[in-house]
Amino acid sequence: MLTPRGLFFAEKWYFDAQQPDGSFAFAFVALLTLLGRRSLELVAGAFPAEGAPVVRGLHMPGRDVRVSADRERLDFPCGAISAGGAARFEARAGDLDVRMDYRRLDAAWIPGGDGILHRDGGRALLWTVTLPCGEAEARLRIGDVDVRLQGHGYADFVQTDIPPWSLGLRELHWGRALGAQGAIIWELPEFAGPDGLPQTAPRGWMRLGTGPTRTFEMLAVEPLREEAAENGRGLYPTELRIAMGDMDVRVDRSRLVMARSVTEMNRMGGTLDRLIFRRASGNAPVLKLVSRATAGGVSLLAAHERMRIAPRSPRVPATRS
Repeated sequence: MLTPRGLFFAEKWYFDAQQPDGSFAFAFVALLTLLGRRSLELVAGAFPAEGAPVVRGLHMPGRDVRVSADRERLDFPCGAISAGGAARFEARAGDLDVRMDYRRLDAAWIPGGDGILHRDGGRALLWTVTLPCGEAEARLRIGDVDVRLQGHGYADFVQTDIPPWSLGLRELHWGRALGAQGAIIWELPEFAGPDGLPQTAPRGWMRLGTGPTRTFEMLAVEPLREEAAENGRGLYPTELRIAMGDMDVRVDRSRLVMARSVTEMNRMGGTLDRLIFRRASGNAPVLKLVSRATAGGVSLLAAHERMRIAPRSPRVPATRS
């Protein structure tokens, strides 16, 4: 784990759940320290197989927040998170009410042995999959929408002390596919290296049928077909091929359930927060899809994301006439 810093420090606890008909829901809490001030974001989304999706985000001060040293327990004014053992996410604030309970099927996975996806001097970006796959029961009430799910779910934890203006993230493919017959997880971030060349940190995890759990540090994501999002938020892949070692994962029958910018997804309570994240991310769209994934004869329900940040145009020096 990283040591919190006063200038910038961010942590995010993410949980989701699905059921076989394709209904999907997620919730996360992000704890942000910026220039010595701490704030908390609570975001939840419900995406029924039929009917309109709904996403709600709340911002609150981070003063009355308690975090365990191992980051497996978080208590905040309107809820609590447990990421170890029998994982649970619960929060209630206004017309937002979330409860997710899990029965663990797999041990936590620390990609690469240390969870580090990227370094910037003495700073780092860490990613831990606290729950690769578990049996899940979830209920989300968001305004007038009340969704109940029973199936499988996933949880992860991200921690970084690299300020967003120094992170250099250019593109991200993330996804997980779950079901009674197994689970697959992939993460492929691309960063701008110090020499301007791209640096990637591919990570993969797989358990199919009664076979052993496998991890991968070599994988490739190849979009086979793309469509344009209706709101002009860029292209999203309707079909993907993911090469994980000697395994070939096909993702298709995709449904775009969300296309929101970084600052829309993470509400950021203060004007300064929003300006910094908008500039650092280019306010890139986050495209979330629900699909089917097939590997080794096993079919699973997948939820995955793509974010692409356009490179900034170089400044052209002024010339004198």
